[in-house]
Amino acid sequence: MVSAPRSPILNARLFTAILVRVGNEAGDAPGVDDEVFDARLISLDLGTGGSDFDKSVFTIDIGDTGQRIVDVQVDSKMNRQVEVYAIDSDGENVPLFWGEFDQQNLEIIKGETVTITASVQKQHFGILAGPEEYNKVEDENQVIDSDIVFNPEIDGIIYGNQRTDPNISVEYLFVDPASSWTSTAETYVGVTPALWTLETAVETLCRLANEAETHIDNPESFEILSTAADLKNFRIRRGTHLSEALDQILEPHGFTWFVDKSINIFGGLVKTIKIIKQGTGTEKNVFFQRPGESLDIAKSNANEITLETNISEMANKVTVYGDYIKKEVTLELKKAWAVAQDALTPDELQKKDESGSQFETYPNVHRKWVFNEAGDYNDLRTETGSAPADLDAFGDAGEEYVHKRRSTERLLTYDSELNHRQQHLEYYDNSLAAWKPVPPEWGYDILPDEIGVYFNGNKPPAELWEQGASDIADMKLRLTCVIACDKRIEYTATRQSSSPNGRDIELFIDASDRFFNKSVDSGSTFFGVYDADEVDDTTEIQAYAEELRDANDSARLQASIVLFGIINSYKRGDLLTKVDGRNISLNRNSADSSIKKHLQITKIVHDYQNHRTVLTTRAF
Repeated sequence: MVSAPRSPILNARLFTAILVRVGNEAGDAPGVDDEVFDARLISLDLGTGGSDFDKSVFTIDIGDTGQRIVDVQVDSKMNRQVEVYAIDSDGENVPLFWGEFDQQNLEIIKGETVTITASVQKQHFGILAGPEEYNKVEDENQVIDSDIVFNPEIDGIIYGNQRTDPNISVEYLFVDPASSWTSTAETYVGVTPALWTLETAVETLCRLANEAETHIDNPESFEILSTAADLKNFRIRRGTHLSEALDQILEPHGFTWFVDKSINIFGGLVKTIKIIKQGTGTEKNVFFQRPGESLDIAKSNANEITLETNISEMANKVTVYGDYIKKEVTLELKKAWAVAQDALTPDELQKKDESGSQFETYPNVHRKWVFNEAGDYNDLRTETGSAPADLDAFGDAGEEYVHKRRSTERLLTYDSELNHRQQHLEYYDNSLAAWKPVPPEWGYDILPDEIGVYFNGNKPPAELWEQGASDIADMKLRLTCVIACDKRIEYTATRQSSSPNGRDIELFIDASDRFFNKSVDSGSTFFGVYDADEVDDTTEIQAYAEELRDANDSARLQASIVLFGIINSYKRGDLLTKVDGRNISLNRNSADSSIKKHLQITKIVHDYQNHRTVLTTRAF
């Protein structure tokens, strides 16, 4: 007689026969002859990330072995390797766990037992000694004794510091951005530094810390990270274990990881780092019969489900703001002294002439030039006016440049070597009817707390004074600088009609190091002359805000799911879509939303003592 097909639920169950192997004191991997027959497995905890390593607990009844707990001491080399396998219905070994002893409990209570805990540990992944750079003189790579920084921020600018290894083109190295700031230096180094991506950064961290792959193999591919954004000024401290570094760099970018186990063609156990994307995985259901039905183990694999839904710990309106809107402009400066002192000469204002100098009385005359953006010099002179100098003329609709705003030290425009220019000061040469750069020997400081300059030499510049000898109005200065608007680049992604919560729950995100609006005004001295660091992230910040809104516009679900028996069909990274039979959706978004967002399995506990499997989920 033909038998009925076996239920897929039952097919998913692991056979309860367990095989435990323990390696020798030398720390070698156990072989087929190293099976421990008197070990009773209590539980297997299979987690994700470096803060929740895989762990196994098993006991050995000393009485059954004919031994007694006597003459106990801490031995050397207690960290033996442990492998745990299930034996399936075909007699094949299914790898469940690998780790090393890390804890031993001895109990003399109505018998004598030893409880042993084994786990994956951070030392199994290696440690980061620092960034690796190419030494051209020695034609070899060397590790630098410093923290690892991907795409450092220097003076407010993000610089790429990735290069390929000239001798092994498939590997990536670090390069000091300062070593290629000029075209000559770049030619010598032989490479244009690139920006690190999450994909190349994680690949390099694995290589630097775990190149030998002594205990655990690095991922075969890092392509899953290829869609992530470039890193910006991301630092990992020297001396960090790889497991900790992976948590630091993957979690904020929407990924996590665990140690996967498999059997190679030679029958050996292979342990490999596996990276998974948060919220993305194979969709699966759990099964729980409807009330009133007779219990049928072929239709149910769950016997306990706890589900908590919260719609207050979410966000359905997200405002992302970036850096202040900035513009490179050229501003004509005003004289910061009274008209009555115009006739004073540079000789009468020198610092070192103690007898006739009037410098102490009039320290600003022919020296201090300002834009008067805050109205500090109102009515000092006719041309100064009686109101703050207008910066709003440089803004677009809705952009207001605040008064008393300091200008930045560097311009947006580059020089011929593609370096950012410093603030640029010019004077008007009446004989040439043209603006000319102020010579360095005139000696001046850019004012730190307002837009302006101060000539700091022994005397005010004679050449500048001579321009106004006949008419003081002919003495002119202008400064090219970058001013900051009082408004940031920002965007608000508003609440959608499909939100689980009908009220606005707002979230503000500071992304001032990521989104920019920088431009060169058409009146700038360097407009159209050189390339410039101009950027308008209006489209990008909108997309980012909407992405964050969509990511946070979901109910917070917490689920605890207990399954009958030891189940092997659920894997870390799987998505749980619903409780089949009861028709309970595990989608965190409302039914009106076209986007589905399910709970993801991040931990599996095989409880052999109570013969059950517990699934732990996370709503990323």
